[in-house]
Amino acid sequence: MKKRKLLTLVGSICLILVLAALLLPACAKEEAPAENPIILGALESLTGSGAVSGITGRASLEIAVEEINAQGGILGRPIKLFTLDDRANPEQGLRQAKILVEEYNADILIGGGSSAVAMAVSDYAKSIKKLYIVLQPASSRITEELFHPYIVRIGQNTTSSSRAIALLCASVWGDKKVYQINHDYEYGHSCYDTFKEIYTELVPDVEWVGESWVPYPSQDFTPYLTDILASGAELVVDSIWGMDAVALSKQCDAFGMYEKVHWGGQVGGDVSALFTFKRGDPAPIGCLGAAPYPFWALDNPLSNNYWPQVFERVAILPPHAAAFGYTGPYALKAAMERAGTTTDTEKIIAGFEDLEIDSIVGKLKIRKIDHQAMWPQYGGVIQWEEGWDFPHMVDVSTPTSEQLYHSPEEIIKLREEYKE
Repeated sequence: MKKRKLLTLVGSICLILVLAALLLPACAKEEAPAENPIILGALESLTGSGAVSGITGRASLEIAVEEINAQGGILGRPIKLFTLDDRANPEQGLRQAKILVEEYNADILIGGGSSAVAMAVSDYAKSIKKLYIVLQPASSRITEELFHPYIVRIGQNTTSSSRAIALLCASVWGDKKVYQINHDYEYGHSCYDTFKEIYTELVPDVEWVGESWVPYPSQDFTPYLTDILASGAELVVDSIWGMDAVALSKQCDAFGMYEKVHWGGQVGGDVSALFTFKRGDPAPIGCLGAAPYPFWALDNPLSNNYWPQVFERVAILPPHAAAFGYTGPYALKAAMERAGTTTDTEKIIAGFEDLEIDSIVGKLKIRKIDHQAMWPQYGGVIQWEEGWDFPHMVDVSTPTSEQLYHSPEEIIKLREEYKE
């Protein structure tokens, strides 16, 4: 399949919103088949600003489940997947999680459209001793200070994304006057705290000239950009995601921001926003970005087989949330096979601890101390490149996992401080 032929099918934002509506799951409960399946209850943000992540995430879960079932399932049992829309809202997410468990008889919960959703669902999973596999939600606190045995995270966390962009900005620019703009909920605050901590270590004489807290979702960034220009910032770092990131980039262009300041995006290299830009559109060219799944830069047979399937299914290129969605069921399969059971939750949890699997980003280990997958975080400068119809990170590199994630000693200290 040629890249250009494939990418010319990408629609506009309007098409994405139409797809979001068309692809919503039916409300009626399906009957479980006679094969005694493993019921996997998924939460995705299928509407709203995060719909791109949710739609591709659901498609990726479906692809993985179909592949696993075609291989004979897990220890002879097929997987049955149910996906409900959490709207990236914690109250809605908790309601839907309870429906998945109480009405759909979900054996395992997976997904979540935001860190706020994940925290609500995590508390519920802990209370009923149900395994919850976190995919997109990235707040480090979920698996560090708020850790419990019934939670496993497949994707990156805010420590890794914040450290990656801090290392990149410090090494490329080393600016002294820095401004941060983040979403005003758990994820954004976690990104803010971690970036500030790491960048201060890297550039000790940094001056923090301002910060903005943006409601999620938001489409008007005018007051924040005005404040940035008045702050005297040399570097601006954001963690804005989804369609909010598209709106922010277009308004930055209108303000001439990318010519006036250096700009780094903690998820600024993620395709969920970048694939909407066409040549000639205002785009964050020359900015530094980070992303957990730059498929265009990976020469991995598993990845090369995976990402075109997502595009063929939903006409959207897979962002990092989709990559986590594809990996989640395979990690579950490996943990259950290692444990030798599909029903004993405690043994399955033990099966995840220090588990190493082959994945679309190479070997992936899930640590025992925090049930955190050591997912790599990639960084690079955003440019146009021949053969691709959307701007993306080039000269891609990734720090080591030791540079990206808290060490076990740091996690123990964080948990002790949290209890005090």
